[in-house]
Amino acid sequence: MTQLSFKSKTYGASEWLKRLTAGSATSRTTEESCLRLYVAGDRSQVGKTSCCLGVLSTLLVSGYKPEEIAYIKPATQCEQEQPVIEFCEKEGIENVGIGPVVFYSGFTREFLKGNAGTSEELLEKIRDAVDQLCSKAGRKIVIIDGVGFPAVGSIVGISNAAVARKLSAPVLLICPKGVGNAIDSFNLNETFFRYNECTVLGVIFNRFPVEGYYALEKCREPIMSYFSQFRPDIHVYGMVPELNMQNPDFNHDGVINSITTAFSEHVDIAQLLRDIELRQKNKESFYPSTSISTGTRTRHTSMSAKRKASQASLMPRSEIERLAKANGAKGG
Repeated sequence: MTQLSFKSKTYGASEWLKRLTAGSATSRTTEESCLRLYVAGDRSQVGKTSCCLGVLSTLLVSGYKPEEIAYIKPATQCEQEQPVIEFCEKEGIENVGIGPVVFYSGFTREFLKGNAGTSEELLEKIRDAVDQLCSKAGRKIVIIDGVGFPAVGSIVGISNAAVARKLSAPVLLICPKGVGNAIDSFNLNETFFRYNECTVLGVIFNRFPVEGYYALEKCREPIMSYFSQFRPDIHVYGMVPELNMQNPDFNHDGVINSITTAFSEHVDIAQLLRDIELRQKNKESFYPSTSISTGTRTRHTSMSAKRKASQASLMPRSEIERLAKANGAKGG
C-alpha cells in the first residue's frame, strides 16, 4: 500500500502521483490564473464532500503546499463542522466551511417575500468569497464544494449551476455506484448544468462494493464502454470503492489516509487538473452554446431588479428562524 505523509517531504508515490506533480510546475499567483473546480453531487450523501477531501489530501501528498490550495463551501444547509474542515485546519489549508450563504429555517420563504436579499446579491457574496481565496499570493487552486443535488438553491436563484456559472468554474460531478443507475444519474444531472450553460468536465462514480454483482471491477467495463460510445466528450476520472468509515480503530489520520489512498489508486486527478487548466485558458468553453436557460436567469434577474428599488431593510436571520420554527419549520 502507498505510504502517505502530509507534513514530510519524503513519501512513497506511485507513477500516478509523479504525473500529477509534474503537471503542477506552472506558477499561478493571481486571481485570474488560480484554478477553480466546482464539485457537485447527484444527491445529498453521495460522498461529494469526502471527494473534496480526497482531492485536497492528494494534492498535498503530490507536492502542493498548503498555502497553494483552498477549500470553500459557499452555500450550505448544514452548519455542523465536517471532516474536510478538520483536515484543512490541521494541515494549514485556508478554508471557508460555512457560507457566506446558509439555507437556514425560513430563509426561502422570506426570500420570496423580499426579506432576505436578491439572487444577484447572494451570488455576489459567493463570488467575493471565492475571489478572495483565489487572490492570495501563490494560490494555485480552490476547491468549491456544492450543496445537495444540482437544483438545490434554485428557488432563490442560486442553484449549484447558477453558482458555478457565476464563478466561471467547471464542474466535477460525483455520482453513485452501479451501471444503469450510475449513468442515468450522470446524464440527468449533467443536463441540468448544461441547461444552465455550465461545463461539466467529467465524473467520479463513488462507493462501489468490493464484492458482488455491482463490485467496482465488474462495473468498470460497461461504464467505460458507455462513455466511449456515447459521451466521448466526458472524462470518467475514476470509480472509488466504499470505505469502511465506521471502523472504530479509525482516527483522523486513518480516515484521511484511507481516502487519499483510494483516490491515488482509483482517480486520475492529474488529468482532472489538466482539463481544468485547459478550460481556464479557453474562457468561452465555460458556457456551452444553448438558449434554454435564458428564461430562468432572466426571471431571477428581473426579480432582483424589482426588489432593489423597494427594499428598505432586510429581516434579520434570528427573526426569520424564530418565526419559521414557531410555525413548525424543520429546514430552509
